[in-house]
Amino acid sequence: MEKTKQPYGTVLIKASHILDFLSSCDEPQSLNMIAKETGLTNSTALKILDTLLMIGYVQKNA
Repeated sequence: MEKTKQPYGTVLIKASHILDFLSSCDEPQSLNMIAKETGLTNSTALKILDTLLMIGYVQKNA
């Protein structure tokens, strides 16, 4: 039986899920909705979103 290789840096995959979800939306989304739709916890989604915000991939709606 062959083992499935786990990718290094699964946070990149999680970030990709967030970006894919946001790109499919016409309006800003709440943290709760982003977490729910991507299967992440609020804290994990927030950490990833903070990084995406820092590098300019997302914007925060005031």
